[in-house]
Amino acid sequence: MFTRSSRCIQALIVFTTILIGCSRQQAENTVLRELQDPKTNIDSLIERLKNSPEDPKQHFSAALRHVKPLILDNRSQAWFQLQARTRTVEFQDLQQQLLKEIPPSTLIAETSRLDQLRNGILESWKLSKHALSWLGLSHDYKKLHCCASDGRYAEIDVESLNILHDLKPEHAGRILAFLPREQDSPELLMVEFTGSASRSGLQVLSPVDGHATCNLNYEYNPPSLLHAVNPPFVRFPQNRLLLMKDRFPFAYLVASLIDGKEQFHFSPKTNVNTPSAQPIFSVVRNQGSQLLTLFEDGGIRDFSTQDGKELNPPRHLKLGQIFACTTNPSLTLLIVAGRFKETPESETSTRLIVWNIDGRKIEHELQVPDSSLTSLAASNSNSEILTGNQSGQLHSWDLSSKQSKLLGSVHNDAVTRIIPVPGSRKAFTADRFGYLKCVDLEALTTSTELPIPTAPAAVSPRFEREAYAISDGIEIRRTHTAELLEKIPLSNEATRQLGTMNSFEFDSTDEFVLVGGTSGVLRWNRKLKRIEQIPLDFSALTKQAASRDQSSKPAPIYIAVSPRGKSIVAWNHAAIALFDPQTGQQRTLITPNVRFLRKTTLFTRNDNELLIDYQALLESGRNRVEGVKRFNLETGEETGDYIHGAAQFSVNYVPETNSLVTSGQLKHERVRRPVVVLIRRLDTNAVEQLTLPERHQAVSLVSPDGLRMLSYQPDPGKIFLWNFPERKIIAEFDLDYVVSVHPLASRLIVQEHDQFAKRKHLFRFHMGQ
Repeated sequence: MFTRSSRCIQALIVFTTILIGCSRQQAENTVLRELQDPKTNIDSLIERLKNSPEDPKQHFSAALRHVKPLILDNRSQAWFQLQARTRTVEFQDLQQQLLKEIPPSTLIAETSRLDQLRNGILESWKLSKHALSWLGLSHDYKKLHCCASDGRYAEIDVESLNILHDLKPEHAGRILAFLPREQDSPELLMVEFTGSASRSGLQVLSPVDGHATCNLNYEYNPPSLLHAVNPPFVRFPQNRLLLMKDRFPFAYLVASLIDGKEQFHFSPKTNVNTPSAQPIFSVVRNQGSQLLTLFEDGGIRDFSTQDGKELNPPRHLKLGQIFACTTNPSLTLLIVAGRFKETPESETSTRLIVWNIDGRKIEHELQVPDSSLTSLAASNSNSEILTGNQSGQLHSWDLSSKQSKLLGSVHNDAVTRIIPVPGSRKAFTADRFGYLKCVDLEALTTSTELPIPTAPAAVSPRFEREAYAISDGIEIRRTHTAELLEKIPLSNEATRQLGTMNSFEFDSTDEFVLVGGTSGVLRWNRKLKRIEQIPLDFSALTKQAASRDQSSKPAPIYIAVSPRGKSIVAWNHAAIALFDPQTGQQRTLITPNVRFLRKTTLFTRNDNELLIDYQALLESGRNRVEGVKRFNLETGEETGDYIHGAAQFSVNYVPETNSLVTSGQLKHERVRRPVVVLIRRLDTNAVEQLTLPERHQAVSLVSPDGLRMLSYQPDPGKIFLWNFPERKIIAEFDLDYVVSVHPLASRLIVQEHDQFAKRKHLFRFHMGQ
């Protein structure tokens, strides 16, 4: 059950969208007084607000300022989850964040009930987060069906979200498919089971009481089901079932759902070039007489459901890997998403192909900018397609205009299922962790831009713009929408002056973008739209690196700009160059036996000191240590050397307390010990030690006000939210497998390995300022 603080939040959300009849001051006083009164029944307050007659939106901004301390003091995990679902966690400006970035309150209120349902099922069934799957809607769209990896099954009423049936079939294994109702026949479940003689087979169950209606006791090859986009269990008329019998050679089998006996089987001819292609999607149409099948090589074939004979000549879609496929509600269009190459030399692109089944031709072909598509569905309108991606976002494609728009973020992980509700503009969506959302497609905010699937190279001081490296220059995009604002072209002369590009920085005024390379630094004037050269001399850096490495290959040089623009810092692993843009003076700092790293370069709150992490060998020459050096930007003098230990995983600076926070291991040991955090006050040099819980990898980020900290663990992937002054974990956020975490300005870039799609993607957490 939700805590009182989370119910307060829900009441506040309702307060933003329902109508109440009173003035601004009356609205604030009435609602806030009741929210803060411990005797108030929150549920009754929500219901009363829903039935009130006037619009309270104008009162919300002032009300939120009062309620904000209540939310933070109670540290509601539900609030953190609501924020995290949009991949945005705000700790200081909740008002702006809630108004601009969280999906509409109707979705949030519904989501809280669905999250509670999902968590209740996991808890009662004692399941891990990966073990819950949503199968689909019943024929009357009034019930949802979900299952677990251990064979448990639940049927849920859509309106009340009450669990109607909760069963665990005897001797059952994993649930493979949900068979929708066919005429007067009830819904059924397909379950994998192992018989008494350890023979693998299939069992047909009633979802109401778990009673087995029949067994199909023949050996089959389960791996053949695993690489199918949609396992081909298709319900035929007259209580028959179509399923895959063998993998090599491939064959379809039609069996009776009454006694489990085989009626006939057939082996369709495959493409000559891909003889082992497997079916990945099948659907029955034309009053149950025709079976349409899509193969993994893009082949489309029609078969008779009476005898398995092919009805039409085969057709072939020129696609590589197929991500997802579906049909429209009227079963006239087959929609396929996959990779496509024009020629062997051309780059691979992601395409949406709409195939007219009756006309046997391609009706539409759309290029998808975002290659991380994970799910696909046709809405109730035959001219709209809904797609979900790795970042939990939902997109709408208009087939008539061939344009797409970003509807909004609905999950904090990859969208694995989209289930449109017929007769409405709503849809259920699900992710890999079993979270289910009820989405109002009309209420979601819209944007015509798609996100950039790579990490930005730099972020502007106010976090409004990001810089991305491209093949022929740099692109500046809006942070939240990825809208392209400007492109910085790099001519041949500019490329010669730069050498190899290594780093990018916005200056403190946000008027310039600095680009650093192995040979020099250029500055893009955003007002005048021109490239300007900065007279930074890299010869000392290059010479020092070459003498240390005994190599003619230039070492990477990186740049950073102090917050107030007083200094530009350029460095490689061997030396540091300090440049004053006002006077044009340059100073080179060389520290023997120290290797400067690329991890972190920070500036203290007075903008007069540099903090840079390093690696050095001990005098014995056997073991290394890692730490942070502190330099005065005006004099170049080294003012501090803070050794963390054997390995330093992260470095953070907290301006509010003038503290340096490092995390890592203190000693060289064969067995990995828990990560230790050192909190060092730079004004007094006092050090506090904090040991992270087991499996925690490092401190990801500390908010600039010193109130919050994020840490993470790789497997199972989690990010933990801390109350930093009290050194307590107050919430956690589930991921899959975290590969790396990088602080960028005051934001966090999390690189996660998707164990299903076998690629990495990014998450962003806005920590406020």
